[in-house]
Amino acid sequence: MVGRHRQAADELLELSPADPVTCAALRGLADRWDEIEATGEGSGQLGQIVPVLLGIARSLAVESDDALDQLIAELSA
Repeated sequence: MVGRHRQAADELLELSPADPVTCAALRGLADRWDEIEATGEGSGQLGQIVPVLLGIARSLAVESDDALDQLIAELSA
């Protein structure tokens, strides 16, 4: 599914608004991951992108742990 990481990032930010820099970082990393999946180019970058993206996701306060667990599972897939 094209854009699934960006969609997941946007859903997380709806649950837990963040400062503009964090929002931009999360969306930018998600967009890059989607681009790598769409083009197949740059897959070596995923080892650097994924830990940072998941770290940002974990740092955001979410009212429901279930929503965060679901997002992490989706981003890890």
